[in-house]
Amino acid sequence: MGLVTAARSVLSISNLLIELGYYGNDRIPFQICGDNINALNAANNLGAIRSIKHLELRWRWLQQETAANRIKLEYISGQEHPADGLTKSLTKLKHEQFVKLLGFRT
Repeated sequence: MGLVTAARSVLSISNLLIELGYYGNDRIPFQICGDNINALNAANNLGAIRSIKHLELRWRWLQQETAANRIKLEYISGQEHPADGLTKSLTKLKHEQFVKLLGFRT
């Protein structure tokens, strides 16, 4: 459900930007990266809905937003995922890699 939450958040920000008068080309589609291949495939593939028995409305909404090109979902490996540095405890080596991913110097 993390993908759905992220998508709802970025579209809320997009709506806020519109209300503030910003209509730049960089506003849509938002790119959301995730490391769960099955979730990304289900969200990107409208045909996958038949194979998921317990699909919730939130997933259907995410599929529609992806199909409408308001959100772009992409895979990123867990090793390269910068968000992991904010949500998991890191070894010294992983911390150094995380700092480099953020563009900071060690």
